[in-house]
Amino acid sequence: HPLPVANFNNTTVCAQLATDYTDVSTVTSGTIVGWDWYFGDGSIDAVQNTSNVFDPGGTYTSSLVVTTGFGCQDSVAIDVTVHPKPVAQFSWVNACLNDANSFTDESVVTGAQINGWEWDFGDLSGTSAMQNPSYTYASSGQFSAELIATTSDGCKDTIEYDIDVFDLPVADFSFSDICEDDSAQFTDLSTIPSGMI
Repeated sequence: HPLPVANFNNTTVCAQLATDYTDVSTVTSGTIVGWDWYFGDGSIDAVQNTSNVFDPGGTYTSSLVVTTGFGCQDSVAIDVTVHPKPVAQFSWVNACLNDANSFTDESVVTGAQINGWEWDFGDLSGTSAMQNPSYTYASSGQFSAELIATTSDGCKDTIEYDIDVFDLPVADFSFSDICEDDSAQFTDLSTIPSGMI
């Protein structure tokens, strides 16, 4: 009986995401009935087409052993590159209404470079592609700001925080008209829509 020819295709992906494996093994006569996968990180599987999640990134030697219905076997080993996933992080300075809110990217990755930043400031209109943007909100309240950090290999991570934008106070006061040398009374009438003066 003829030997099968083991072979497979795989996607090159990022750590913590599924790497898909597609069996493309052949045999001239008979049928391949068994597939034994060894992914190189200690994980195994025994189906024709499969996937595996690698962590951390790196190069893993993945192997496939195929078996025909007659018990004939062949194997193949292919190095699979798994790119490191970044860890998105940022800090910010809460601001008052109509003041610029400063955002600082603090994302990190090991073994690659972050070269893309997608900011969504959470008010349905504000976005930025800068690493460290500033943004002025048009209304007060709490907004969910999001950062997607992307590496040069296309790996992404997302982080989201609630951002507080505080109301501005409205300064006002009243006073009494008086005669010279008398004491004048001043009364604060300042208001603020939310919070406290």
